[in-house]
Amino acid sequence: MNDNPTQSREVSSPGFGFRITGRFILGLAVLALGVLWTLDNLDLVDASRYMQYWPAILVAVGLAKLVAGRSGSERMSGVIWTFIGGWLLLHSLGYVHVSIWRLWPVFLILIGLSMVVRSMGGNWDRGRVDDAGSTLGAFAMMSGVDRKQTSQSFQGGDVTAIMGGCEIDLRQASMVHSPVIVDVFAFWGGIDIRIPGDWTLRSEVVAILGGIEDSRKDVAGSPDKVVVIRGLALMGGIEIKN
Repeated sequence: MNDNPTQSREVSSPGFGFRITGRFILGLAVLALGVLWTLDNLDLVDASRYMQYWPAILVAVGLAKLVAGRSGSERMSGVIWTFIGGWLLLHSLGYVHVSIWRLWPVFLILIGLSMVVRSMGGNWDRGRVDDAGSTLGAFAMMSGVDRKQTSQSFQGGDVTAIMGGCEIDLRQASMVHSPVIVDVFAFWGGIDIRIPGDWTLRSEVVAILGGIEDSRKDVAGSPDKVVVIRGLALMGGIEIKN
């Protein structure tokens, strides 16, 4: 029997950092491209033979958003990315002879339809998701994600914004074990995180042509409730509020 709460928590949640998320897939894709081009520069492989499969990355990201989506808008964006990636992949392999770029007016139709529905008072998805789960997962790529976490045993999570935005509200959440870690990645996007006033913030974010800002007021953080925000802001912004 293990009386160490920290160790028991680690054992009870194995593989937390290895959940299949959009950021995980993009990371694998960047890693694979780096290895491929390195081998190509060393004349060990011909990278051009494999580059025709690059749209598979979009398919993988779309499937990740479709499976992990917690709102209609997220699942719909997953369908769109899967469709675009699948079409580009089939076109690259020669199975489809019509370029997807010839279908660009369809996007005007979808935008117009969305504007009409909203002007008539309809709303397919309000975007806000209340989540009582102990872990947080938010991924926005050319879209917006709004999360409100209410778990009383919050354990951390990851937030990714790529040319999009994430609004994360943790003010009604509470932690049992401290510290909790929230991994963030902002690329040409923004992440806003609201935390309770009694949480102590520790920032470990690396900013490259971007920034992280602590906009909290009247802070009285407890040393027993520490949240660690770590990750990368690449030409993007991260703001902490209360």
